[in-house]
Amino acid sequence: MSSGLFPYASDLTIEGKTWSVQDVLERISPHFLPDRLEKLRRVSAHRTYHISVLTEYFYDTGNINAVMRTAENLGIQSLHIVEATQTHISQRTTKGAEKWIDQHRWKTTHDAFAFIKSKNYQIVATTLSDKAIPFTQVDFTKPSVIVLGCEHDGISTYAEEHADVHCIIPTVGLSQSFNVSVAASIILGKLMIDRGFKSELDQVQQDRLLAEFLIRDFMSSKSKRPMIGRIFN
Repeated sequence: MSSGLFPYASDLTIEGKTWSVQDVLERISPHFLPDRLEKLRRVSAHRTYHISVLTEYFYDTGNINAVMRTAENLGIQSLHIVEATQTHISQRTTKGAEKWIDQHRWKTTHDAFAFIKSKNYQIVATTLSDKAIPFTQVDFTKPSVIVLGCEHDGISTYAEEHADVHCIIPTVGLSQSFNVSVAASIILGKLMIDRGFKSELDQVQQDRLLAEFLIRDFMSSKSKRPMIGRIFN
């Protein structure tokens, strides 16, 4: 995997001190049940930064939550969110996916695209344009960010003009399009299953991500959180 895609430094800063990954794993692992530890280790081994997703100006927060939940379940570790100025707060939840996924929040698509292109991703926009090809024909061997447009208008003019590839989901019905969260499930599900849930992370990166997950899990527990100072003193 290109080192530019993995976002974490080799060491962690906890309680104002710098710790190696092995120090973190050795100190915090005993505070997890073996089954939980093994599950987080297994999840870390199937994470990818090769594929990412960008939601652009979604109005319904429930759709963001649904996309996030789908991405997390399929092993996609990063999600870009270009925030709308007005939103409808939905009761649909992420089922905890927000704790695990790396979220990048942006005010504009321009800023999001500038960052994404600096990481050498190709930008694949879902849109019913004349240039759109079936998503199954897109070259996803390249690191790619899939752009999903807002519920009412689809992707913005800026996204359409600056995307590297336009794609569609092939259909045989009259409606042409899907609900945006359904579209995400179809594209990401097909893509990740075909990839065999492959991770590009080497063992060092997997261990670093595991350490990140253990800290996140530990700090999300009200009962465990006060212990962090004693563990890392």
